[in-house]
Amino acid sequence: MVMENKNKYGAFGQFAMKFIFLFLLIYYSFVSIIAITAPGGFYSPFIDHYFNLIAWLKSSLIYGSAFMLNLFG
Repeated sequence: MVMENKNKYGAFGQFAMKFIFLFLLIYYSFVSIIAITAPGGFYSPFIDHYFNLIAWLKSSLIYGSAFMLNLFG
């Protein structure tokens, strides 16, 4: 017996809608955190200290590159 997909968009449409929703959620969350941690306008020192994604990204790139360079000599 073949299971029928009851969704009117089909399996790919359902996947595409979930993907677009999650992409937009993550993208705009990232943009809003960057906007809040930038000085000027609506600035939150708590979020700047604990959720500063730019500092985390910069540190991970620096330490990751240093690790790879040390690994290869």
